[in-house]
Amino acid sequence: MILASRAASRATLAACALALAALVLALSGCGGDGSASAGDATVEVTAKPTQTTKLATKRSPVGDRCRKQVGGFLDSMGALRQLLVDGLSYEQYVEEIGGVQTAYDEVPVEKLTLGCLTSAGTPGEKAFGKYLAAANSWGACIDEEGCEAATVEPVLQKQWKGAARFLDEAQAGLAA
Repeated sequence: MILASRAASRATLAACALALAALVLALSGCGGDGSASAGDATVEVTAKPTQTTKLATKRSPVGDRCRKQVGGFLDSMGALRQLLVDGLSYEQYVEEIGGVQTAYDEVPVEKLTLGCLTSAGTPGEKAFGKYLAAANSWGACIDEEGCEAATVEPVLQKQWKGAARFLDEAQAGLAA
């Protein structure tokens, strides 16, 4: 349960960073140059490029830096995903989650660029949240008298499927 609360606090930090970035992007578009459209008509306004515009065109949202920052974290979840295909006991799963947690803790969240955060970091964190939720569900079943594998299996499969979807999104974000 501690892992879930730590992940939740990091998710909250990431959500705040995303909200701030969205606000900055929205405010920078207010009253600025650009294009506007109404129906089929489009009006283009040409402006002199600013320093920010020049920097934005030189850098892709994700690059080698992002791969170095979040690649190990995503790779650890990829390894967990493969182990799930092969089959794991609860104890093995918890041990693997500990390894993913270590990789997650090593991500320099405060140094991630917005592009890296949105394309790889956030979906990766969501995947980890699903893997943690599965660990908590599985552990709760073990602690509950009369809970059988057949009872918890559909819950685990749903959480693992969600984790796989977010992990695919994060890995695609790194590849962009």
